[in-house]
Amino acid sequence: MSSETPAEHPCKPLLHRLQHFVDPGPDELAALALLTRDRRQATPNACLLREGDPGRTALLLCSGWALRQRTLADGRRQIMEFLLPGDMCDPGSFVTRRADSSVVAITAMQYARVPPDLLLETLRHAPGLGVCLWWMAAQHAAMMRSHLLAVGRMNARERIAHLVWELACRLDLLHDRPPRVYRLPISQELIADAVGLSVVHVSRTLCALERDGILHRHGHHWQILSRRRLRALANLPVAWPQRLPASLHDAPTALQPRTPSTRAVKPGETPQSTS
Repeated sequence: MSSETPAEHPCKPLLHRLQHFVDPGPDELAALALLTRDRRQATPNACLLREGDPGRTALLLCSGWALRQRTLADGRRQIMEFLLPGDMCDPGSFVTRRADSSVVAITAMQYARVPPDLLLETLRHAPGLGVCLWWMAAQHAAMMRSHLLAVGRMNARERIAHLVWELACRLDLLHDRPPRVYRLPISQELIADAVGLSVVHVSRTLCALERDGILHRHGHHWQILSRRRLRALANLPVAWPQRLPASLHDAPTALQPRTPSTRAVKPGETPQSTS
């Protein structure tokens, strides 16, 4: 059992995010600390994972920002997502042969490499953490579907509003209450490659959003002046990300290995009493 308090935890961003929805116990705290034992540093523009590399290790971001991208043969790229502190990148990578995208640092950052044997062993001893990671994976899948909708069907204002609102919601989980000003270390070029627009179009759209009193920017510091109007433009649900259902808070007992006396009942079979 770890003696660290939540404030001293080596992956405080992930812990803070989870504490908005669940109350991690000693086993979960110790398990999270174990996952971050192989911590490494990265400088801006460092490639943490290259497309085509063997997909055998998950990455857990402890600090800083990164991005996931796919690049075409002629150099054009699509940024799939921005990765923030507390994000677990590819927890299921050990069941794939090759990485299908690259992960590149945007800022100086710290991350942990999590090999599959460590992840599986950790989840075996702290199944409650597995429920939390399962919940995070579900939120991530919902975010990617929403991003696909934005790039495929929304206009420029909606796409950029969608991206800003998504990042703000995710950053809110790293604080006790939504910050007044968000630090977004992303350039207009990165925004353009994330939402499928030209840099010029992004610049004009951001200026229009500022003129309309929805956003205010000063360098990498962004202030949302009208959360209601930004959310309406973004077309995202108010309750996003969704909370972990209360029925899963006690899920560790449900995730224990099944014993012969608790095997699944086949269709048409009458359950047998164990008493």
